[in-house]
Amino acid sequence: MRPVSESELTRVEHSLGVSIPNGYRAFLQATDGGRPVEDTFSPKIGVTNFLGAREIVKERARLRGRIPCPGHQRSKLIPIS
Repeated sequence: MRPVSESELTRVEHSLGVSIPNGYRAFLQATDGGRPVEDTFSPKIGVTNFLGAREIVKERARLRGRIPCPGHQRSKLIPIS
């Protein structure tokens, strides 16, 4: 995948209404998502890919109302996989 620009990340955060955590933000700026390296990430966890910036917005919309947590916390969650 290609890196994401600062302006694109700002647009994504605005769309989400939350800030993307710094570590994931740096990851997105470098790669915009991708597949984990098999030898450094446990396959038992079940993560096969990390979402890119625009994919986060689409997946969060798809999951709206399906995440079981207090309502005020739900608005702060972002999917990454």
